[in-house]
Amino acid sequence: MQAGILDIMTQAANQHPGKSAVCVLEKGEESLLTRAWLTEAADKSIDVQYFDNIGTLASERLLSAAERGARIRVIVDDLLIDAEQIDVQRIYHFLRR
Repeated sequence: MQAGILDIMTQAANQHPGKSAVCVLEKGEESLLTRAWLTEAADKSIDVQYFDNIGTLASERLLSAAERGARIRVIVDDLLIDAEQIDVQRIYHFLRR
């Protein structure tokens, strides 16, 4: 699985040098594993957008990447999140450490 996404990303980067890209990950467990792998492999930056509570595991991996020097940017669309505002703020403060 990881080699597949890496191949796709490498091919896209070679075809469009100097450009940014988006990859939609939406298949449950495969998506979670791919996100974890990509987060561990990131050394420059991570830009993610979530429409749900990203959870402790994802937050910890993003924080770990930030501690390695990667720039982390997170967009949280909390309109459909079944969580109190304080929970969304907790994610924000966790990543701001």
